[in-house]
Amino acid sequence: MNSLRLPLAISLLTLAACAAGAPSGAASGDGTDGIPGGGGGSGGGLGTGGGSIGAGGSSGTGTNTSTCLSSTFKAEATPASLLFQLDVSGSMNCAPKDSGCGVADPSPASRWEVFKTQLVAAMETLPSTSSAGLMHYPTGKGAFQGDPTGCAPQAADVALAPIATSKAPITSALAKIVPQGGTPTHDAVTAALATLAASQAPGSKYLVLATDGQATFCAGCDLFCTSDELAVDNDALAQAVGAAAAKGIRTFVLGAPGSEAFRPVLSKLAAAGETQASVGCSDAGPSYCHYDMTTAPDFGAALSQALLAVGKSALSCVYDIPPQDGSFDTGKVNVELTADGKSETVPRDQSHADGWDYSADLTQVILYGQACEDAKAAQNGAVTILYGCPTEVPK
Repeated sequence: MNSLRLPLAISLLTLAACAAGAPSGAASGDGTDGIPGGGGGSGGGLGTGGGSIGAGGSSGTGTNTSTCLSSTFKAEATPASLLFQLDVSGSMNCAPKDSGCGVADPSPASRWEVFKTQLVAAMETLPSTSSAGLMHYPTGKGAFQGDPTGCAPQAADVALAPIATSKAPITSALAKIVPQGGTPTHDAVTAALATLAASQAPGSKYLVLATDGQATFCAGCDLFCTSDELAVDNDALAQAVGAAAAKGIRTFVLGAPGSEAFRPVLSKLAAAGETQASVGCSDAGPSYCHYDMTTAPDFGAALSQALLAVGKSALSCVYDIPPQDGSFDTGKVNVELTADGKSETVPRDQSHADGWDYSADLTQVILYGQACEDAKAAQNGAVTILYGCPTEVPK
């Protein structure tokens, strides 16, 4: 499996006010949030790694800001925390393409064996700044008696912790799990989201749900709900996943072979969790919004690629703004991306389609859309935040 690139470092270049108002030729912003925009250029001549601004360098509209530099700060992209919630129902004993195996007769190359192997390998590719944790469902205790303590876990097998600390315990926990029982997906997801919400792990939080089939319990570990009730329950689960995403906890969904009939629901969960696997995906297919591996000729290879994609997507495009000595003018901030020796000013885009914007509390800069993808893909690149010149906005 290929290794993921580490998150980009930022050089935060604090510029003294170059002059009262915008520099010559600068356009004014739209002021939609009460913070003036603008089209003034921002510094230039940046080297990879976010170094200094060379004398006379320029970018954007060509405004020379080299004489305004007063201090330099460095920060890292915020880390990502991933909690894996794994379906280990009896059908995970089946071979990838075999839906008729007995739960007491595990295949030597079962879905579970493939998943264990690939997840352990994926741990090696996560950036060292990441945190990871593990949960599984059902627990095997009371799973068919409507007992919530046995139907879905109440605590993580391995608590979220930096990858260097959690990798070995996760590997050990995976080796001890024996697939059995039904599929209480609603309660499992609810428990995992609650665990993430309560976690003090820093940075962005993600649930990674992996399942090989349709839920067989309604919420409350109700094994005896009707198919109509289960459909309503699935919609309620999607709403819960969407509510968590609105609070900053996003959900990835991996659909293993066996989940063919459940693909529209899994796709809806991924879309609600704001982790669509592809642009233009649809809950009706054929391109679903979750990582659908039901038709892959090689489940192991498909799972490896899906886990790699999840890890890459979880790389942060969120950058903390270091504390300043006094206040800074939020209308005089620009963001510049350097990749392959070329620097380009990224406009502030308050629609979050393609560009950057502040976090709600103005303590972070967040890249969106293609700007985020470019930052993740950049080799030997840097994101530079420039203070002092009017903010550039899309033209």
